Amino acid sequence: MTTAAKATEPGVRAVRIHQETNRDSRIYSLEVFDGERSWTEPLWSVTTLLKALDKPALPRWAAAAVAEHVVENAGYLAQDLERFGPKEVRYQLSQAPYKSKSRAAEIGTAVHEQIDAIVRGAERPPVPPDLAHEVLPRLQQFLRFEQEWRPKYGGAEMTVVNPEHGWAGTLDMLAEIGERGLGLIDVKCTKEGKGGKPGVYVEHPLQVAAYAHATEIVPIRGAWAEPVPMPPVQWGAVLWLNTERYELVEVDISEATYRAFRVAAEIFRYMDGPGKRSILGPRASSQFGVPPVEATTEQAAAVRVFTLAPPPAAEDAGHLDADPGPERPADAVDVPQEDAPPRYCSEQQRKRLLGIASKRGHDHHAVKRHLASLDPPIDSTKKIPAGRIYDEVVAHYEAMPVAVPQAESLPIGGEGADA
Repeated sequence: MTTAAKATEPGVRAVRIHQETNRDSRIYSLEVFDGERSWTEPLWSVTTLLKALDKPALPRWAAAAVAEHVVENAGYLAQDLERFGPKEVRYQLSQAPYKSKSRAAEIGTAVHEQIDAIVRGAERPPVPPDLAHEVLPRLQQFLRFEQEWRPKYGGAEMTVVNPEHGWAGTLDMLAEIGERGLGLIDVKCTKEGKGGKPGVYVEHPLQVAAYAHATEIVPIRGAWAEPVPMPPVQWGAVLWLNTERYELVEVDISEATYRAFRVAAEIFRYMDGPGKRSILGPRASSQFGVPPVEATTEQAAAVRVFTLAPPPAAEDAGHLDADPGPERPADAVDVPQEDAPPRYCSEQQRKRLLGIASKRGHDHHAVKRHLASLDPPIDSTKKIPAGRIYDEVVAHYEAMPVAVPQAESLPIGGEGADA
């Protein structure tokens, strides 16, 4: 009788696990059958839970990826800058770390596939030609590790779970080495760290410690099977494989390290769930029981500023600046220019203004001169909405008189405009 058939017999607990992966996370779906009923338990991937940790090396790695992309593609980037503009080049540079990460993942996957086949004694899959110069040297380093350390394998690429703590993952291998007993080894193909040190970082002990504290091994992925209890693990290590050397780096898998992993897991769950709802929104003072207070004359004067004058009356519309607006109060306070918010017209708004002005015989030069003459000036070349300011300028233009037909361009609101 097969394992899958035996697992579905009455009285035998059986599980079936599936893995779902997207760009940002990985989650396992564990189906459980106890002989009478079945249910499904979602389990986060160990590596996904560890994304809650700050990784100081990542910004440096991303910056290096962008710099490397610039050096290797300087000529193409210069051509694209001339042909398509800075926006396209900025986008290409922003994608450089993701492309580098994707390639690193492809290399790691290919190396793991080779090692899994070696440990199980199966035929090794072919190596993609474009990855051979990265994969084959690392594979050679793994064979050196086998020769020098003589591990006795207890399994490879096994899915392990801890349903009580809500996580699952795939360990690389279990092995006995010398007199240390059974150990758990995780293979990493990261780049060298500072000073040529192995690329082993603080999140790696947490990952290995989590696998070591699994409760069960799921022997088959995607099919019903009876779970196997996780054997006691005496030690943990990261097998770091570089193209030129390898290092077996022992890591702490104690209960204290596992507790730290569980803290990181809780932080991730909070950020993924309740944390998204923790910002409750702006509040009014009345919601706190604070009675409204009328502003004093001194407080009102402290914040009074000038705005654009209202649109001129139709009979005075010969000059857009004909009506200077209300007289400046003696107690008004000027806002420094650098503190004033920028005012822009979008491209669509600018075209509408031009259409209104052209119907009255004024061209785009006159439109731009008028917008630039306001205080503070309005930049009509930026594609940013101008809000209320735009509505006021439209009112100015809609009140403009028709220009003299023979004039090619009449300055709006300046010398030579219609009286």
